[in-house]
Amino acid sequence: MKLYSFFRLLTCLVLSSVCKAELPKVLIMGDSISIGYTPYVVESLKGVAEVKRHKGNAGPTIRGMDKIEEWLGDGEWDLIHFNWGLWDMYGWEYHKDDRSPKAYGKRLEFLVGRLEKTGAQLIWATTTPACPDKETTMERRFKQDIRISPSLERKYLEAALAVMEKNGIKVNDLHAFMKPQWAKYAIADNNVHFKAEGKKALGKKVADCIAGTLDANASEGRGKWQHLFDGQSLDGWTPRPGGKWEVKDGTILGTSPKSEPRHGILLSDREFSDFVIQAKFRVHSGDSGFYFRSSKVKSAVSVNGFQVEIDTSQETGGLYETGGRAWVNKPSKEAIAKRNYKKGKWADLELRAVGHDVTVKINGVVSSDLKNDKGRTKGHFGLQLHGRQEMKVQYKDIRIKEL
Repeated sequence: MKLYSFFRLLTCLVLSSVCKAELPKVLIMGDSISIGYTPYVVESLKGVAEVKRHKGNAGPTIRGMDKIEEWLGDGEWDLIHFNWGLWDMYGWEYHKDDRSPKAYGKRLEFLVGRLEKTGAQLIWATTTPACPDKETTMERRFKQDIRISPSLERKYLEAALAVMEKNGIKVNDLHAFMKPQWAKYAIADNNVHFKAEGKKALGKKVADCIAGTLDANASEGRGKWQHLFDGQSLDGWTPRPGGKWEVKDGTILGTSPKSEPRHGILLSDREFSDFVIQAKFRVHSGDSGFYFRSSKVKSAVSVNGFQVEIDTSQETGGLYETGGRAWVNKPSKEAIAKRNYKKGKWADLELRAVGHDVTVKINGVVSSDLKNDKGRTKGHFGLQLHGRQEMKVQYKDIRIKEL
């Protein structure tokens, strides 16, 4: 009996450990408002998700720029619920820094770009309401009379929402949730924080949003990254006539002589519709391209459809429609200046295509962004070797999340 009980206990412990390991990993990132509601989120999502929060106060986006790597750590996250805002409005220890809505939006764009590289599902929490009176800490500690007007608050909210819309980030509107309940939950009209019941209400709102998102992803088979290249073979891909594709040193290597008139295309066996796809590429010579939502045709090019331009020039990251409109978009001077793309160096590609909206990032910088485009919404991926050029290009770490 004792031996049976021991093995039963051991089995339970093992199963418990396995179940815990399989739970989605959730990271909460934010200021003291999130410090207040996180314990309620952890409690609400027990058995549903493993919820963590970084150490300390995320403060303004200025601090986020310095600390983001530390807060993300070495682990892999399935979902990140995040916010910056109140500190950018009020300043507190950062009251002498540039925290204008414009500067806030720019830093937020960078931070979102970094968070997207984790591959986690992202949820933006809108900033909870500014207090209606002069904020007590700024008045008491910093001897400044700071009252955030509704119009100024709106500028910060709109700056953040513009970044989220541009990047297709889901929004959890905590501002709209708490604004009509301010009198019920606020500590005081000169304080941005909430009573215990307010923290609990926010915790439930955040927990419900996270649980709903995880449920939707699970039921629709979304939210999981899948590798399209295993690093060892071309399984899942079929070369079209022209050039040579092979696996070398864990990469897909494409080469073609200048005498080859055909465009060598390595085509995915499957078709895809809505997705985020990430890859690393390095162009040694010639004009490559990353086709998506393309169709097979009988021609020297082999396919029609959109391609992300991948070459040795700064046109990389532009969008070209083969068999259609030709150039649809080229990277702006501002994007080129930020992304540090160089010939012969490994670079990051991220392509998001949802419905008729397409966004391309090179090294985390938006290089093309189309809304309500009339292009195809389903098709193959394809890696290109341009005809009549001396071609050498490499791709690796290709993974996709279907949406």
